[in-house]
Amino acid sequence: MKKVELHLSKTRLKDEELVSKLQGFLMAQISPDFATFLHEQETNPYSLNLCSTRDESVWVVNLLSEEAEQQMLAPLLNLETIKLESYAEEILVKKVEIHSLSQQTLLDIYQDDDASHLIRVHFYTPTTFKRQGQFVLFPDTRLIFQSLMQKYSRLVEGRAEIEEETLQFLADHSQITSYHLKSHYFPIHGRKYPAFEGRVTIQIKGASTLKAYAQMLLKFGEYAGVGTKCSLGMGGMRIEERKD
Repeated sequence: MKKVELHLSKTRLKDEELVSKLQGFLMAQISPDFATFLHEQETNPYSLNLCSTRDESVWVVNLLSEEAEQQMLAPLLNLETIKLESYAEEILVKKVEIHSLSQQTLLDIYQDDDASHLIRVHFYTPTTFKRQGQFVLFPDTRLIFQSLMQKYSRLVEGRAEIEEETLQFLADHSQITSYHLKSHYFPIHGRKYPAFEGRVTIQIKGASTLKAYAQMLLKFGEYAGVGTKCSLGMGGMRIEERKD
């Protein structure tokens, strides 16, 4: 898996508007056949998000399969400028950074006998889950791990379904012990999705294997994203060191 970070010159667009336009721009850079293939997938083999500071915007594109790397990496690396539809100014690509996450690294995390029982997670772009047809404004551990297990099963293991017993066991032995969240409505194609941003601390109770499994899933989530609409700018997350 590859994480491509493109450091862009600032624009006058809000992050939500810019990331939507960048997603459309990206689809125009790849082959029509692969773009059609992506639209047909239940779980996309890429995720993307965007965060801006006073000086720049950082567009992150995560490539989660070999085919996604083959089809999308070169077009991203070749970018020097970006010209968006309905936006007059040219966007400069100032710097590109690439990070990798291998299956061996994930396996090493899973085999760690000293995994911490407390994990601090930062949802740094608006995040939402869907349960029984409704979007959920507040996270719980079952929703978090269900999303990550589904993405991992489909994208890494090549299996359509997850083990429900494993999910239930993980949900029963984990809880959110602290949080600092704010609600946020994220617009996509004219619709506003209820979402949240911020930080939570998750406690895992049980054997070291369970703690390590949770750590592995959350590390995978730094690339795959968590929740729904991760290919449209939502669900960006990272593990943070706790300051105890």
